[in-house]
This record gives sequence, C-alpha cells and structure tokens, in this order.
Amino acid sequence: MKLDTTVLASGNLASPRRIIAGLLAQLTMLQVDTAAARAIFTNAGLPARALAEPDFPVSLQQELEVLAALVATGVIVGSVVGGMAVGAGERV
Repeated sequence: MKLDTTVLASGNLASPRRIIAGLLAQLTMLQVDTAAARAIFTNAGLPARALAEPDFPVSLQQELEVLAALVATGVIVGSVVGGMAVGAGERV
C-alpha cells in the first residue's frame, strides 16, 4: 500500500461488539488460503485460533489492519470490502 493511499471507513463502526465473522467470509470469498490468513491475522494481533471461531471479538483497528494487509498483498485492488471502500493509489 502506498503511503499516500487513503482508506475511508464509514458506517456503523461504533458497535459495542465486533466479531471476526465478516473478515472470515471475506477471506473465503477472496480465496485466501489458511496459511496466508493465519499470518495476516497474527500480524494484526489476533490469535491463530480466531480462524476457527466466527464469533471471536475483533477491534476496528485489527479489522482495518487485516484489510490493509489484503490490499498490500494485492488480493484486494480497488474493491469495496465489508462496506468499506478500499482504493489502491486513489482517494475514495
């Protein structure tokens, strides 16, 4: 991800409890393999066991770190993911 790339998060991001189910669904939809998903999750500060627990709690910061890792690896390029607009190299 370029340093001047803007990631805009909008919507109801202030819910009292966020869970990892949405990220798991996105990883499945994007066909990210288990080893890569485990590395992305642990680099975002999540335990590897979170991959097996759809109701595992996740912070907004951790969710954005996972999405940023997906953009950085090229899995996501100029897509709308989880209700968040993610544009590579452009203001969205």
